[in-house]
Amino acid sequence: RRPVWRHVWAWLHGQAAAPRLVSPARATRLSGTLRTAAEPARLRAAYELAQATAAEAAEALLAVVSDAGAATSVRRTAAYGLSAASCVSAAQCERLLFLAAGSDGAEGGAEGVEPCSLPPTALRDASLPSSPDAASGATDPILGVALEEPSRWLSASLLRASEGFDAELLLAAADPAAEIRYLAAIVLARATRLADSEAVPCLERALAVPAAQLACQGWGASLDSPPPPPSARLVALEAFGARCAAAGSGPPRLLARTLAHAWADAGTRAVAARALAQLSARPAVSAGLSSDEEVGGEVVGALAAALSGDADRYVRGYAADALVSLLVHGGSDAARAALEAAFGDLGTVAVLQGQDQELADARARCRSLCARRWCPLTTPLSPF
Repeated sequence: RRPVWRHVWAWLHGQAAAPRLVSPARATRLSGTLRTAAEPARLRAAYELAQATAAEAAEALLAVVSDAGAATSVRRTAAYGLSAASCVSAAQCERLLFLAAGSDGAEGGAEGVEPCSLPPTALRDASLPSSPDAASGATDPILGVALEEPSRWLSASLLRASEGFDAELLLAAADPAAEIRYLAAIVLARATRLADSEAVPCLERALAVPAAQLACQGWGASLDSPPPPPSARLVALEAFGARCAAAGSGPPRLLARTLAHAWADAGTRAVAARALAQLSARPAVSAGLSSDEEVGGEVVGALAAALSGDADRYVRGYAADALVSLLVHGGSDAARAALEAAFGDLGTVAVLQGQDQELADARARCRSLCARRWCPLTTPLSPF
């Protein structure tokens, strides 16, 4: 397990594992192990290939991930390695992300799929409808799935039946191509060696084409391959919290509109709120949002509405966390007002206004108060 341990040890230090020389012959043997051995041996092979400097190593991992004839467990293990690989490119992952249904990646089908032809600015120009209409209906804006009750989390079994694979990658896939597109989204979201500037445009394009937006935005004519499945788009949305700190106003605005959307599933809203909490925890992002009256106002407004009225406790918790960061790092008056309205009964007004201690101290106090509120948010009538 040493290759796995090296990767985890480096990751815990915020680094990438040191690359190692692997001969072409060794890479070939490891590729065979990755396809046929038991899982412990497959994991070792995947991470050894990931730490190899040769381009053949990443290609071997890509070949297994894109092999529609491989078992789900084998593709999953290869995706772990690909996320840690030193030679993988965003273009390679994007070809898999928009892999056409029925394509056989092992026979080169993935290589023949051109990246989505939507412009990179599509997300920044997107305008999610704020309420159901004839074009969108009762449809989640990110998942593109029809909902009966958006206050509840979409059933995993229903989503699995719709997508043709298990998002937890435990069950065999009925639609291998859809599962491959999902794995590509995971690699783009988590690959340690991919620069944010390379991965973010691919993730933006994944979010620019959900079924609910194709009709609204008129982009269908430019789409050369099926959009990524709903779970892949959810992974892309989640990745915005970690990868979009320097991506401008587009991601925060889309996250805010998703959070406030009338037909966003509770799970989708929780992911959007968590991504906003991650972004807001970065001082530069919070300061930028606080100084941008238009975008910052939209973000704080969505977070304040979620904190005060969302039916899901996870959404409320993440919204509170994001507002605290916007207050502490950006000095947002609107965030202060929202938090005072929510926590005034706990005696936090003086803390939030900085009257009894320094602002640096306020951060710890506010987060402590958020934690104290976490359990009372759960009741027999609202367990989620």
